[in-house]
Amino acid sequence: MSERVISGRQKANRMSQSEWKKYCRELEALDIVEIVQQVTKFSLAELRGKRRKAYFVDARQLFVRLCEDHTTISYCRMGHVLNRDHSTMIHVSQRVPSPKFTSWLEKAEHLVDELKEREFGPEEPQSYKSKNSQIYKKIHVV
Repeated sequence: MSERVISGRQKANRMSQSEWKKYCRELEALDIVEIVQQVTKFSLAELRGKRRKAYFVDARQLFVRLCEDHTTISYCRMGHVLNRDHSTMIHVSQRVPSPKFTSWLEKAEHLVDELKEREFGPEEPQSYKSKNSQIYKKIHVV
């Protein structure tokens, strides 16, 4: 039996302030895109495409959920990454999760935790350069 998936917001309620500061070390949109690609096996072009099949919508919802929990980027920027409007990102974030989304979220949360451990190590980072400026370069290639 698998554990229940706990979101970043739920973890905040269970952690001390110092634990939460370590957990909140920010990831960037490109990190989240890579995690979504690993979990869902979809390319960036498929995530940014016009198809509205349930599994593509679930993958986009996963991206938005991970961005909400692990980054400070706006809905406008999330929409830019996925070639959507910010209002679409808000709608996706309020969508009722499907069973497929829930299973993907569980895998993605483990990958996020591993990535944070690998990127930042056990201690607070000295400084972390933003990769968001690179998003525009990589995304416009599609």
